[in-house]
Amino acid sequence: MQLAPHLPADVEYVAAGTLWVAADEEEMEEVKRKHGIYESIGVRAETLGPADLAGAEPNLRPGLAGALLIPDDAVIYAPCAARYLLECARQSGAESAQAPPPN
Repeated sequence: MQLAPHLPADVEYVAAGTLWVAADEEEMEEVKRKHGIYESIGVRAETLGPADLAGAEPNLRPGLAGALLIPDDAVIYAPCAARYLLECARQSGAESAQAPPPN
């Protein structure tokens, strides 16, 4: 992510990826469906079979059907990220509307 190096520490950006684990063949069908969706919008994704999943996460229980790996996925603390992005927008001349006070 191009913005990641500029984010303040309180945004808590962690690029750890996401692993959607499938317990059985029915859930693997959903993995394949999601893989197609991610691929169609340009998000890098990889379908893992049982052996690849066990290699990627050896502490999972045996017998799982596989998984969908989204290697570039990241997590942020949204309130601080929103505050930072609003500050950046205001510094660039943007104005934001004030919400009306609650009744």
